[in-house]
Amino acid sequence: MMRKILENSRVLKYGALALGVAFIGLVSCEENELPGVGDLIDLNPPVAEFGEVMSSCDYLIYSLVNKSTSSTDFKWEIPDGVTLLTEDTDDLAALENEDILVQFPATGSYEFTLTSSDKNLVTNSITKTIEIEDVEAEPAVPSYASEQIADEEGGDSILFTLTNTSINSCNSFEWMLPEGMSLNNPAEGDAIYSLTDDEIVVVLDAFGSYDVSVTGNNIKGEPTTVVQTLEAETGKTEPILVNPSLEKDNDENTGAFGWTNTAVGQVPFNTTSSVNDGANALKFSKNEAMTLYQEVDVFENTEYKLDFFYAMKKFGDSGQTGAIQVRVLNDGGYDSPEALVVPENNITLSQDIWIVESGGSKDYNFASVTFNSGSNTKISLVFRGINNSDPQVQVPYTTSGSDKPENTTYPVSFSNAASDGLIDNISLKLNE
Repeated sequence: MMRKILENSRVLKYGALALGVAFIGLVSCEENELPGVGDLIDLNPPVAEFGEVMSSCDYLIYSLVNKSTSSTDFKWEIPDGVTLLTEDTDDLAALENEDILVQFPATGSYEFTLTSSDKNLVTNSITKTIEIEDVEAEPAVPSYASEQIADEEGGDSILFTLTNTSINSCNSFEWMLPEGMSLNNPAEGDAIYSLTDDEIVVVLDAFGSYDVSVTGNNIKGEPTTVVQTLEAETGKTEPILVNPSLEKDNDENTGAFGWTNTAVGQVPFNTTSSVNDGANALKFSKNEAMTLYQEVDVFENTEYKLDFFYAMKKFGDSGQTGAIQVRVLNDGGYDSPEALVVPENNITLSQDIWIVESGGSKDYNFASVTFNSGSNTKISLVFRGINNSDPQVQVPYTTSGSDKPENTTYPVSFSNAASDGLIDNISLKLNE
């Protein structure tokens, strides 16, 4: 019996102890509950502070730089008349930015307030007065750099990038473009430029010199305008002709050296009299199939000008009318007289040249034609004596200075020269 009582007493003892521990645990949980917002002391409260930095472009524009500590949120108060410079559409929202950019209307004193706060809703404010004083400003020195660029669409446009490289000028820079130069502003696809941009792309009507006026303002907005010349050079070299003056190079070669292709026609005769300039000219003698032919390397899509001098000697009283035909052909490698007259081989000239009998005068006349090389990197220049007897190909030409009625057309053949014709001093140049 005594043993059972002792065991029951031990059970009661341990049970009471367990209840006591549980009760203590409940009390401890209640005492360690987390504090609410504001229940604890903020050991690092926010401290508002800011500084100001004047713009290097405008003495009335300042950056207000936030230097607050222990802060997460900010609120600026700016005085009346001061403009907030921001890309935000909502000025009130922009006033909560960490830093702000402002523009003053004039010199004077302006008071700003910055309030900073943290997530404990603790706030701190500071108010400062900014003094805007007049400054001594160096004058602007406007200038620009230019660079020719390729047309992105692969066309023939002459494009240049103009970049502002001015000194003491970064406020309201402005371009003034001369005639023949315009902004390269396509309807769609590329950037749209303004004459107040620091960098623009311009398109030129032609190569040459262009006087571009540029205006820059110093930090006080005082303008300076200068004129700077843009040199737009083609970058292309003149074509190289062999023996363009048609002079003999030695006792063995006639003045046709460099112009000889016997597969397409006989070489014209050399002459030492009745020359335009120099010692020699070439004569397309009557009733002889004669051709001058030379292949020349050229640039693609380039304008060229072919110049030469000619004279026509009257061919007796036969009434036969002769001429010298001038052609520019695509590419090279022509090896027959017939190939020279295939229309598809011709490059379109500024005008068709038919040099007809000039009344027997030995005086030289100047002639010039222009053309575009198209997709060719090589062309063939052809001068041929032609007449109106036994025509092989019917080609009209108009008389001029002969005994035939003016503006009358005659069929001509590509085989023989009629009256004696003289050619001298041929030149081929860029026409840009």
